[in-house]
Amino acid sequence: MQPLPLRSSSQGQALAQVFSLRANWYNPLLGLLLIGILGLGIGLGLDRLICQWNPTRCDRSPARFVESIPDSGVTTLKSVETLPGVWRYSGSTAWAAIRKTVDQAIRQAHPDFKLTYISHPTQPPGSGMGIQMVLNGQLSFAQSSRPLEDQEYKMAEQRGFQLKQIPVAIDGIVVVVHPDLAVKGLTLAQLTNIYTGKITNWGEVGGPDLPIVLYASPKGSGSPMFMQQNLFAPGETFSPNLIRINTPTEAINKIGRDRQSRGGIYMATATNLVGQCLVKPLPLSFQAGQEFVTPYLGTMASPTTCLEQPNQINHQAFRIGQYPLTRRLFVIIKQDSQLDQKAGEIYTELLLTDEGQRLIQESGFTPIRSPAAENSRFNSIKTIQIPELLLRSIIP
Repeated sequence: MQPLPLRSSSQGQALAQVFSLRANWYNPLLGLLLIGILGLGIGLGLDRLICQWNPTRCDRSPARFVESIPDSGVTTLKSVETLPGVWRYSGSTAWAAIRKTVDQAIRQAHPDFKLTYISHPTQPPGSGMGIQMVLNGQLSFAQSSRPLEDQEYKMAEQRGFQLKQIPVAIDGIVVVVHPDLAVKGLTLAQLTNIYTGKITNWGEVGGPDLPIVLYASPKGSGSPMFMQQNLFAPGETFSPNLIRINTPTEAINKIGRDRQSRGGIYMATATNLVGQCLVKPLPLSFQAGQEFVTPYLGTMASPTTCLEQPNQINHQAFRIGQYPLTRRLFVIIKQDSQLDQKAGEIYTELLLTDEGQRLIQESGFTPIRSPAAENSRFNSIKTIQIPELLLRSIIP
């Protein structure tokens, strides 16, 4: 179709003025629109990076289910009003030190609040198993070293209730090898490529010509799930050569004592690994060219001094997100208005008292809340992640 001819030059001038006005009006609007789209893209990208490399800032679970830290103002374990009864619980092996120290103190403060640890009769312990036992009505609450999964929320809804997770501590995931393995450290990219099977020999990361033997906790456990959720690309899975180990003690013995496993690598909570003498915690960095950060304080203890002076956990690096692999520990509670829900909420309140948080630190974890005497100082840093580190923490 041919364009309609103009009837006169005056009509042409009038139309030109109209198009000019429209252009002047559209240009700033289009500019604002483009700026908005660009800003949204940058914001989403930055948010993805922050969540991916610093999970203490956010969790990969629906926002409506992520619980804030309740503030009851109670300072001591004895100040908490408890509920008499026998309360069954289980969950992550990462919580072993808390069960030994904090839970024992709770029993002494409240003899009628009887905490009873229950193991699954046939399956190894772990976050996933504890959550499954809560879903099945076998436990009052669970101890988890990872956030709840969407599937677990859906399973709860199908059963007519909801699950709630409340963070109570900060933990670091530590990677250990044989003490004689000459490897300076690993970047997150190298660690990921090792566990996905792309790197199979220590010589590929500056070490000796030695095959890598992969160890990890059972499926559903906190540490391997954390790694898969936060480090793996979508669709990536663990190497088919991965060997599942039921307990950290078994992994430590295999790597430290078995000559055929001198090339072994394993990851678990800092409390279970940093103070061990049969294995060596590896320093980690966010990416190549950045300084390695140790999960322990100062210089690593030598084999001759380790038993008397074991390595100490680097709580400050965990707290501010300087160490690359940190996470939160959660109490998982079934919300059904029954006694089990009340027991789980009381247990959480006990852990979040000043005394509870102090005992959590004595257990080897980083408290998510400080004692009352240090509230002003601690609250100013407890949720801070260093922006420069976040922006630089991109695997090339």
